[in-house]
Amino acid sequence: KATVSVLYWQPPTKKTTKTMKSTIWLLGTLCVSACLGEDPFAPGVHEVTTLRGRTESDTNVTWDYVAKVPEGVEGAPVLVWVTGWGGMLPSEMYDELSVMLGRKGVASVVLWRVGGPQPRVDGRSLVDAISYLQGHLGAGNVDWDLLALGGHSAGNHVWCDYLQYSCTPVVKGVVMMDPVDGYDPFGIVNNYCTSETQKLNFTLPALLMSTGLDPAPGPEGVPCAPANMSNTRFFHAWSGPIWMVNATAYGHLDVCDPEIEEIGTIICAADDSPKLPYKHQVAGLTKAFFQLLSGDDTVPVLTNTTAMPVHSISTVDANGWNPPYPGGCRRV
Repeated sequence: KATVSVLYWQPPTKKTTKTMKSTIWLLGTLCVSACLGEDPFAPGVHEVTTLRGRTESDTNVTWDYVAKVPEGVEGAPVLVWVTGWGGMLPSEMYDELSVMLGRKGVASVVLWRVGGPQPRVDGRSLVDAISYLQGHLGAGNVDWDLLALGGHSAGNHVWCDYLQYSCTPVVKGVVMMDPVDGYDPFGIVNNYCTSETQKLNFTLPALLMSTGLDPAPGPEGVPCAPANMSNTRFFHAWSGPIWMVNATAYGHLDVCDPEIEEIGTIICAADDSPKLPYKHQVAGLTKAFFQLLSGDDTVPVLTNTTAMPVHSISTVDANGWNPPYPGGCRRV
């Protein structure tokens, strides 16, 4: 006996509307990629292997890591980055973005650790962490000669202290996502890597991706990225060439996985714009930045905001440098 189901139209909910917007963007991106050539912001094509572990160190500071390594790529560039809250957020909270990076051919290694933030100690611990990762991760298909450090939010404080302590040519660039300096959101504790009045004592190329709602107060009245402690503070303190792209409609935790985004609205200012296009933008800009570090002319990808998936503003400061840019961290 046949059963007939009758479907009734129902108005879309807020959640389904966001999903529909992301799906429409994804289909449009695939069409552009297929019809007009490679789109730097299209989803990647590589399968990804997940590796988990913990670094070893002569100090008391070790890092747990989750790595997304692209398969079938010989010599993939490596991004080692520290999670928010100075590395206190578990790496798994960034799986969606990390997989996107891996699928675009970038080995994404996300570090976190249990314990309160201690930026200067944690920064120096990266010396042992990077050495460990170089010996244990992705042998044969990652290129440790094309290494960039990075972080989300206060995770950027960690690599910044590392480069203050150990500026090594092994590190070719820096990728910042919503960078925040300092120790607390009110600036009470005087623990900064950057200064509002002078440049950093090291130089190398940098990509800084910020959001328009970073400095906006959250539901409790406190911004997750206070204006005087975040994005432009790093931009103006930078000594090397730096590209800053601000996604105007997005919030501080929008690089995190969806469940974290939802929880984050309790803490940080947020918007209901679809997050998938923004994450593809972050992954695409990061891949383009690595191509720039390799000597390719990908500067237009970092500056052509009309081609970016979400509304953005791009700002560039060469700080007196001309291409080819410095080949690794150096003192100034």
